[in-house]
Formats: sequence, structure tokens, C-alpha cells
Amino acid sequence: MSRPMNESSALRSEDVRPSVTMRRLEVGDLEDIAALCDEAAFAGESVEGPAPMDRAYLRSRLFGGEAKFEAYGLYEGGRLVAWGALAPHTYRPVYNVCAEISLVVATSRRRRGLGRRLATHLLERAHAHRLHTVLVVLPSEPTHPMAWAVRLGFVSVGGLSGALQTCDDEWCDIVLMQKYLAYEEPGQ
Repeated sequence: MSRPMNESSALRSEDVRPSVTMRRLEVGDLEDIAALCDEAAFAGESVEGPAPMDRAYLRSRLFGGEAKFEAYGLYEGGRLVAWGALAPHTYRPVYNVCAEISLVVATSRRRRGLGRRLATHLLERAHAHRLHTVLVVLPSEPTHPMAWAVRLGFVSVGGLSGALQTCDDEWCDIVLMQKYLAYEEPGQ
């Protein structure tokens, strides 16, 4: 007769996946990061549009901001398979308590929990930095990224009609989703 599994012996999802490691990204990772962005853009799955990622923009966005904003990569066999960033939504000082999460997962590695792992880590980092609001900007189609954001506690707060050019030279809507973060001041 087998014994019931206790909490410490239960299999966790990360135990049954191939070895995937996470580390903070650096400027030297820029080409690998951009390659994943380009893959998403040419597949029509990027809110940056269907063009190759501008490396100078990407460098500034991920590595040129305030120290509290961070980017992380997931590596499998030494290869970057997903990256995510907690970055300024805007550089206007009044919005210093607001950040945007960006995520890109290699097409061949999607639907395996990598995006969720990165997003969960980035939300934890947002809490640690005592941010008030986190945003994600998503294309309106396909809808599975929005469903994923809802499962993480984001709600739709608006969008822009026809704001994103697709690979087919058509224009689709983008959706803005946000999540309020709750934290307590010490002594409360």
C-alpha cells in the first residue's frame, strides 16, 4: 500500500519540465532578446508591430531606465527561450509607481508555463519595489493572452482601436490591462 504524498514530497510543475533556469538579463543579452522579439513580430504576435525590433529602443527600454526596473530571461540548455521585463510605462515622474510588464516566449516553447513563471516573478519584484499599478498591453487578437492576464488578476481598463499594424498590413486593436498591487506601510 502506498503512502499518501505529503506537501514536501508532492511533485511541483517545475519538477516535471526540462531544466529551465532564470537569471537577470544584461546588455550583452540584447541580440538574443531582440531575436525573440523579431520572431514574435513576424508571427504577428507583438504589440510592437510587424517590423524587426529596433535594438537601440530595446536597449533603452530594458537597460536605460531606473534601477528598480528589471528584465529576466529563462534559459533552456543555454538558449534564451523567454524573457520578461518590469519597465517604466512612461518616464513622466508622476507615474513612478506604475510599471509595465512585457513578455516574449519563443513560439516553440509556448503553453508550457514559461510566461506565467516570468510574470509571477515580475509581479513579486513589483511588490518588492512597492509599485502601485502594473500594466500589460496586448493585441486584441488572439484572445488567449488576455485570458492569461485575467488569470493573473489583471482587468481590462481600455484600449485603442486600430492602433497596431499586423503582418497582413491590417490594423487591429490593443487592450490595456492593469493590476493594482496591495502592500502595507510598516506599522499598519
